[in-house]
Amino acid sequence: MRESTLKETAMRPIENPVEMGNHVDFLPEKLVQEKYYQTLFERAYGSTEVTEDRIATSLTEFLSVMTSHCSKFDRAQSIGLRHLSESERLGRTLFNGRAGSVQCHSFSFFDSTSATNNGLEVDYTDKGMALVTEKATDRGMFKTPSLRNIEVTGPYMYDGRVKTLEEVVDFYNEKIQPHNQLDESFRKTEKCTGLPASRRETIRLELNEQESDGLVAFMKSLTDYPLLYDKRFSNPFKK
Repeated sequence: MRESTLKETAMRPIENPVEMGNHVDFLPEKLVQEKYYQTLFERAYGSTEVTEDRIATSLTEFLSVMTSHCSKFDRAQSIGLRHLSESERLGRTLFNGRAGSVQCHSFSFFDSTSATNNGLEVDYTDKGMALVTEKATDRGMFKTPSLRNIEVTGPYMYDGRVKTLEEVVDFYNEKIQPHNQLDESFRKTEKCTGLPASRRETIRLELNEQESDGLVAFMKSLTDYPLLYDKRFSNPFKK
């Protein structure tokens, strides 16, 4: 939640110490030494000059064309729900109804612009959004990711502690922790503030096996195979 534009976001992994651990100031000098980059920059910008802004713009343009709109769910939205299996239709109904998933993952991007505390812990080691805002009330608050292509983007939760979608549903079914700043959609009581953890109550979805399987099936219907296998996004260094 610390960045407001895709262009800013695209450059952050380069400098992040737990990702690439580099410095963008040195990046243009590195890239200009590679002849194939000189050719590519000239084709795109009319000169071989490599700048931080051109790098950021190129990354942003490339990421911007990765749009997901050909999943089984998308086709069903166009030609009718009969395109979904019985289990997927059950999951869709639960997603929008009793399971309450749509409250955090709204159509059609299946995400949210707000950070959420979903009750993974009572006491978070990772400060979450509070690392940026320095507000105690933001501790344990994390960005809500899109569920599109969620089938192939595991492991799940902010730290990858959950390995499968079945385990994700199991967590929301019966393992939500009573954090003081827990999102209100996960609470039984209106406010938890001031109550000790032992007295805070969280929701239990109480889904049976068939319903849990349906919810997982619906999430898998968001997989966009044409996007995943689009040759435009394949490794350009492999021939």
